Amino acid sequence: GCADILLLPNSAAGNIFCKSLTYYAQFPNAGALTGTTVPVVMTSRTDTPRDKLNAILLAILQSL
Repeated sequence: GCADILLLPNSAAGNIFCKSLTYYAQFPNAGALTGTTVPVVMTSRTDTPRDKLNAILLAILQSL
């Protein structure tokens, strides 16, 4: 099947996995930390504008 959400054990593993999907599969992504008191958006300087927008929208959804 197709996963809607991928959970990884730490930010280093998440970074490696996300970069692999982004560079090799042109996979759109969004990153945000969970369990924080305020929304935290995780973006990279190599992210596309769409990826950055996805991350912002994800953080908004988590804050609701």
